[in-house]
Amino acid sequence: MKTKPQKAFLICCLCVAIFLWERQAAAGMDIYGDFSTIMQYSGENKEYLGQAQKGDLGAYLDGNLYFSQIDADFYQYMLALGFEGNLADRNAPVAFTVKQLFLQLPLSDYAYLYCGKKSKETGASWFFNVSNRISPKFLSGFDYERTAPGFIEASFIHSGKLAYGGLLYFRDAENWDQVNTAVYTDYNHGNFNADLCLYFEELPDPSMHIGSNLSYQYGIYQFYIESIWKEKAEQYVVVGDTGNPLVDFAARDGKSAFATVFGVSLTKEHWGLVLEYLWRQEGYNQKEQRVFIDYLKKHGPEGLIHYSRCALLQNYLAVHWYRKSFIHPSLALGVSSILSFQPGEEEFSQYAAGELTGSISYMLSQNCELALYSRCLTGGMYGEFSNLSPEQSLVALVLTYQF
Repeated sequence: MKTKPQKAFLICCLCVAIFLWERQAAAGMDIYGDFSTIMQYSGENKEYLGQAQKGDLGAYLDGNLYFSQIDADFYQYMLALGFEGNLADRNAPVAFTVKQLFLQLPLSDYAYLYCGKKSKETGASWFFNVSNRISPKFLSGFDYERTAPGFIEASFIHSGKLAYGGLLYFRDAENWDQVNTAVYTDYNHGNFNADLCLYFEELPDPSMHIGSNLSYQYGIYQFYIESIWKEKAEQYVVVGDTGNPLVDFAARDGKSAFATVFGVSLTKEHWGLVLEYLWRQEGYNQKEQRVFIDYLKKHGPEGLIHYSRCALLQNYLAVHWYRKSFIHPSLALGVSSILSFQPGEEEFSQYAAGELTGSISYMLSQNCELALYSRCLTGGMYGEFSNLSPEQSLVALVLTYQF
């Protein structure tokens, strides 16, 4: 029986981690995490083109548990577990997932080897981290998280300004010949940072991608540009009308594609602001957007297999604002909004869609927080969020304890 490379690799890393854990037990281990109980109401989106879901009121359990150990020689072990459950169903089991499991092995004072399941941070964007093919961001509840594939990374520090490395990552790999590779370099000088990464991916077809990140810190402002060039476009467009999405959708003629994010963030002592604009060369224009939505209205939700959030149109604009110590030192506010649109086109409102999220939180103690979140969607007849999201509104009361 064949074993998936990522699974086999993680089992191997776990065995090595247990060995090192026993070897370095005297160094001590840090154990920390968070635990949340959630009461949530979701409102039905009557415009949703998939199977409609009625409003739902539920109670849930969510949390994370971390085990971390590092010794004087910089050998490090990290295990991050996530757990969640449905409190409204007494028979529902609590599901555990391994979010991260990796080892850091120093090869020398200037070289490190990382092995396991680990998220990789690159770029400064808040919403649209398009340049990161290894650990892209995704929206989980009301927070953004990163995927964590299995990988092996060798990192070398050339100087205080320059570092470089390479890695193998196992995203979606069923066989060892489907393992992806990447090489990168990172340059930092004062307030300026630049990094470049070349990705060589095997799935769905062998292709190369080039990701780059530029950022500059000017006082309380940070300006950044993040870009990705793809050898083959990944956007699917409607090419038929048979009702079979495997026949009716096709990638854009195998042409290359480019996407970039322009962003600026402002950080003060008690408040901050983030503004980002995403442009995607392979995104739908107005005609293609209309054809896609009309296809789903006619044939049902099966075409949604080719849809990813904020990866449909050419243009997205996003803003995030937060305020700490609002009225009271323990009270905080936050507002985020994303707009998908077709600029300069007729009937702008018919093709635009927006997502608005707000939060208010209060620190009950040093480790305990009570937060209220809300999200609502709006859009025109052919709007992305208004047609493709099963929930029109969402309200959640979250009690979180950190330890």
